[in-house]
Amino acid sequence: MKFRVLDHTADVQIEAFGSSAAKIFENSAAGLFSQIADLKEIRPRGEERIQLEAKSLEALLVDFLNELVFLHSTLHYLFSEFNVTLSGTRLECTARGERIDRRRHKLKNDVKAVTYHMLEFNTREGYARFIIDV
Repeated sequence: MKFRVLDHTADVQIEAFGSSAAKIFENSAAGLFSQIADLKEIRPRGEERIQLEAKSLEALLVDFLNELVFLHSTLHYLFSEFNVTLSGTRLECTARGERIDRRRHKLKNDVKAVTYHMLEFNTREGYARFIIDV
């Protein structure tokens, strides 16, 4: 299992899994976009490259996911594939997807941001939990 949606009162909480910090980042991004559209309907036709650095993996995860939300909002893109490389708290990612096609893509939630509220990142146990503000 790459990720799962957890019960939350008002927003959406995601728990993403991975055998490494990079895999947790990739699966967190997939979990995020699963709340925007059906991942199976998103074709990896184009790509965007992301480079970020932060003071901690927790901060890097929030910055990374919010950068994806920004690209989604400004480029009208949906992403379904993520290739993340980490070096400490520096991230490089190639995100693959396509522009929104309202004839094919049924949009689910209007994602505003990923928050620090209830944020967890545990590489030893192989998971991250985060809240999506919808």
